[in-house]
Amino acid sequence: MALVIDGVLKPLFESGGKYAGKVKAIIRLQVQPWHTTSTLTHESALAVIRASPGYFWPYSLLLFKNQGDYFDIPTSTLTPIQIRENLAKLAAQVIPPAAVEEFKDLLKLKSTPNGGNAITDDLKYTSMSE
Repeated sequence: MALVIDGVLKPLFESGGKYAGKVKAIIRLQVQPWHTTSTLTHESALAVIRASPGYFWPYSLLLFKNQGDYFDIPTSTLTPIQIRENLAKLAAQVIPPAAVEEFKDLLKLKSTPNGGNAITDDLKYTSMSE
């Protein structure tokens, strides 16, 4: 879906496109809890938004192109920390080097036993409607 949006719709909405200034695309993240890494991949997208907002779309496209690496079987022997480290390496391919450390910090677990990370609260609201 993201690749279709990027290749077909985005050129129509951009400057010089047929619908430039007339149409706005709103991307809503939706965690799919039946996929074990869905929470982690969505956290990573939200971390990119916080660390380097202008790179959300390039990161999303890169994540979609590499989505097989985050499917259930390839990640079945990895810990959440290892998966987050892999997502940080992926993000480092598109976000500025100065933003990579902030990205990693956002995904670090808090010191409380069940406190999540700096993105947890953002993630809670991705499935709520306006």
